[in-house]
Amino acid sequence: MTDIIKPPLAVQWPLPGAPATLSWTNWDWPPQNRWAFQHVGDLLRVARISRGYGPAWHFGSAPRDMSGITFTDADGRTRTVADMLTATNTDGFLVAQDGKIVAEIYLNGMERSTLHLSQSVVKSFTSTLVGILVGAGELDITRLVSDYIPELASSGYRGATVSQVLDMRSGVKFSEDYLAPDSEVAALDRACGWKPRRDSADTLSTKGL
Repeated sequence: MTDIIKPPLAVQWPLPGAPATLSWTNWDWPPQNRWAFQHVGDLLRVARISRGYGPAWHFGSAPRDMSGITFTDADGRTRTVADMLTATNTDGFLVAQDGKIVAEIYLNGMERSTLHLSQSVVKSFTSTLVGILVGAGELDITRLVSDYIPELASSGYRGATVSQVLDMRSGVKFSEDYLAPDSEVAALDRACGWKPRRDSADTLSTKGL
């Protein structure tokens, strides 16, 4: 590694079982991510979060073979579910209907118990929890986010409502150009340890946000 700032874990390269091309700067890009997304704990500091002590929902099972189901993709081609899973390098695929799991498929060495990077799926988890809080009268999405997090009053989120933030309509300056090293998403990746910093002063600035 040539980066001045080391990653948050004392990673010894190469990692056992990892692709030979894997590095701290490309682990989340294909084809390296096919291995890395199932081994994030070897790269980043991770922690298990307790689900709590409330009752758990148990899904029933009504398995059916969905691999041959056809659909028309965005390019107008007829494809099967099996084709789609292969073409998109899917690791896990689950379909639930009426409280029952009708399809549960794991690929690329993944198993039911495998820890896998969730990426933006966490947005769905967050929205579900917000819905519960709204239903319980604990959260008002028409109020300003700064009413709940006062520190945001001096940021780019000043004046934005909870609803606008949930809908990603806050207007905050944020470029999600992953190929631009000076974009906000690149700075965020470096600030949170997702990617190595370029130098000791390379931190995420809140100026303009």
